[in-house]
Amino acid sequence: MDTVAVPKWVDVAPARVGGAGRGVLVAAAFLVVVQLAVRGWVAGSGFFYWDDLILVGRAGSYSLWSADLLLYNHDGHFMPLAFATAWVVTAVAPLTWAGPVVSLVVLQFAASVAVVRMLIVLIGVRWAILVPLGFYLFCPLTLPAYAWWAAALNALPLQFALAWVIGDAVRLVETGRRRYAASGVVVLAVALLFFEKSVIVPFAAFAVAVLVRHVDGLGSALRVVARRGATLWGGSGVVIACWLAGYLTVVDLSAVHTSPAELRDLLPGATSLGIVPTLFGGPWSWERWLPSTPWADPPSWAVVAAWVALGALVLLSLRARLRVGPVWVTAAAYVLVAQLPVALARSGPNTAGELMQSLRYFADIAVVLTATGALILRARPHDHTPGLLPDERSRTAELFPGFRGLARVLLPGRAPVPHADSSRRSPAVRGRVRALFASPPGRAAAVLPDSQCDATVPHIHTPAHLPDPGDDAAVPHSETPTPLPDSRGGASTSRRHAAAVVADSLHDATIPHDHTAASPPDSCGNATTPHDRTPAHPPDSCGNATTPHDRTPTHPPDSCGNATTPHDRTPTHPPDPREDATALDGRAPAHPPDSWGDTAAPHDRTAAVAPDPGGTATVMHSDAPASACDLRGGVGMSRGRDSMLLAGPRGRVAGWVLGMVRRRPVSGGRSQGFVLGSRAAAALAVAFLVSSLWSTASFVESWRVDPTRTYVTNVKGALAGSDGVPLLEQEVPWDVLNPTAYPQNLVSRVLAPVTKPATFADSTPRLRMITDSGEIVEAAVWWNRSILPGPEAGCGHRIRGPQPSDVPLDGPMLEHEWTVQLNYLANQDGRITVSFEHGEPVGAPVREGLNTVYVRVVGSGSMLRISPRTPGLDLCLGVGPVGVASYDS
Repeated sequence: MDTVAVPKWVDVAPARVGGAGRGVLVAAAFLVVVQLAVRGWVAGSGFFYWDDLILVGRAGSYSLWSADLLLYNHDGHFMPLAFATAWVVTAVAPLTWAGPVVSLVVLQFAASVAVVRMLIVLIGVRWAILVPLGFYLFCPLTLPAYAWWAAALNALPLQFALAWVIGDAVRLVETGRRRYAASGVVVLAVALLFFEKSVIVPFAAFAVAVLVRHVDGLGSALRVVARRGATLWGGSGVVIACWLAGYLTVVDLSAVHTSPAELRDLLPGATSLGIVPTLFGGPWSWERWLPSTPWADPPSWAVVAAWVALGALVLLSLRARLRVGPVWVTAAAYVLVAQLPVALARSGPNTAGELMQSLRYFADIAVVLTATGALILRARPHDHTPGLLPDERSRTAELFPGFRGLARVLLPGRAPVPHADSSRRSPAVRGRVRALFASPPGRAAAVLPDSQCDATVPHIHTPAHLPDPGDDAAVPHSETPTPLPDSRGGASTSRRHAAAVVADSLHDATIPHDHTAASPPDSCGNATTPHDRTPAHPPDSCGNATTPHDRTPTHPPDSCGNATTPHDRTPTHPPDPREDATALDGRAPAHPPDSWGDTAAPHDRTAAVAPDPGGTATVMHSDAPASACDLRGGVGMSRGRDSMLLAGPRGRVAGWVLGMVRRRPVSGGRSQGFVLGSRAAAALAVAFLVSSLWSTASFVESWRVDPTRTYVTNVKGALAGSDGVPLLEQEVPWDVLNPTAYPQNLVSRVLAPVTKPATFADSTPRLRMITDSGEIVEAAVWWNRSILPGPEAGCGHRIRGPQPSDVPLDGPMLEHEWTVQLNYLANQDGRITVSFEHGEPVGAPVREGLNTVYVRVVGSGSMLRISPRTPGLDLCLGVGPVGVASYDS
């Protein structure tokens, strides 16, 4: 076969998506739409909660470019773009929950699209991407962070950045295109301005890029990824350094205190009771104590079952796939690293372990676990015949050798149809099957389509041809003499070298065949592959096509009926000095789509060939032939790339829909239907979806219990009908925003987006308050302390002149916010200031005549200090209460 090398740093773009490839994208889009519908319902069931009110309050109090808004230290978080987003949403829909709902759905859509892109980069446009995609879209692990708007403004940009930069990193290492480095650096910078935890993004991207090369079997992964992705890693370092300067300026890290004992109390609960059950659709039940958020509270048996299932999944994947151990180790390390900052920042003597079970801090783990699943699907199966690439739509038997029945339930894949009894095969048939796997290693084999099926028969000893004139010079590959078949008729092969094919302008693999004339199709309509100066040969007695080769004598089968493959006269070519030890810059070229529309994923040491006339792409490995053909009169078997097609269009469509299919033996050219494996796979997918939706519904039932909705709805209506008399400042109810958030819990700040500047004041002539249900009612001042009668008869305490007058109380008062009721007689309108003995003065207007004014004063002491601020103002002050304002009688 004719092969040419892919030049270093050339971008072999994925083939155009068509056929089933479009079907994959449509299915992925459908899943995303379903997720958005579910998440839209979740968001609509909630309302503003806790930090949401701080965000909208500050958005309503400051301008967009105010440093008080953008550079605010929000409980240790530096998130200017989160505040900017809240400002925009609040400006469009002040204290209206529809605004945050729209922003949540938009951000979730962006994160989901980024995950789809990441999966396509890692494993191609394949039906297999629906498995990790479905996990990410519906896993309850991301639910708590999504439902809480303030948390989502942190978590969703981080999820987007993780998925996007991982895709950029892998593509940058593969192609060398600097646009991926620029894209990754920009996304990282934006994500850091939403959430400081985004600092982990480039490290996660580096790890995934290294693991991609590792699972592909390429050496020097760390060195190659560091070198080829240097622009991304260097740019990320500069961005993080600049961001860190701003972060340390705003956030005080000295307040972080922890101990090893506290970490031991917090970390196990988050993992066992929170993260692990969600991997299987849990936790199924949630607990909540108002005003806290719901936390995962799975049954004990479910926790044990989740751990057992996770252990089984890890062990089976280790047995089924090559080189996936480091993938699991990296995923476990990320889970631990994701928990440590939370445990360090939030731990303390008053921190409950349920905080970690709320899961809102760990939504990014879902993206990393999704990438983990993609890497496992990308890895080669353990029972992979040497030299053969795993099928792009590889089915279950290749995933779990020795556990085929169980594997059909756990992982997607198309299982080969059961083998017919070998005793029923003729020696010629057995020899033909064995010969298929005896191709010389290190040599690209030409493939001739069989006249009765899509599987192809390898054609060995094809000399190399020059590349097209527009392509770079070929990089000749070294070829190793073919080992003789082993005792079972198989070939002992080596995976050291490869040849590749440069894609044409449409990204379809080209196969220049010098000195070769095109041949007409055979009698069945299948194209024949001419070889230079080689006459066609008739089929053998079994109806199997023979594959002659020039200058290669035909060898009889051995005593077992296995065909022998000569491998003499094989030239050896030195490697091209332009390439490193891993040919083609350590990656394989892209492959054209087959008739299913699946885009071939890059694979190391792989050569691509053009599609056969039926549209099915044939792909060969340097170590072995690509596929085997159906056996006449028996059961079809295929292990090559894109060469196995289920009989009949009904089986083909159902196979992709169900995710894994196993056919009964064919009889007379007709399928006998599906065995239990496909039903079990579908049942498992449905079980995860139902389990996740159950957990989602139970979360919503707990989350929708929110007194804030009633409070905000009622107070907005009451303020709309207000008479304009100002209200005194007060705190919102504790179950709306806890006093630990003071002063952000003051009603004037929480309601700033829907109130005028004069709605709340430090003094008012009419004392009214907002109840816990949001209604405005009359109020009174408790007599915690009282103003003593004054010394002047008929006047009490006379207040005049520029100097403050001391008005004694009947006892001292602690440092707090108190309401003073001043009953006075003034000779004219004017202003006065009122303060405690220890406290800041507060201004209040007074009107001519006998009136009352209520003043909110902060301070302590055993006397008040009152001073006129209007020249000529003279007033008499009588007895009155000083204490707590309340609407309770």
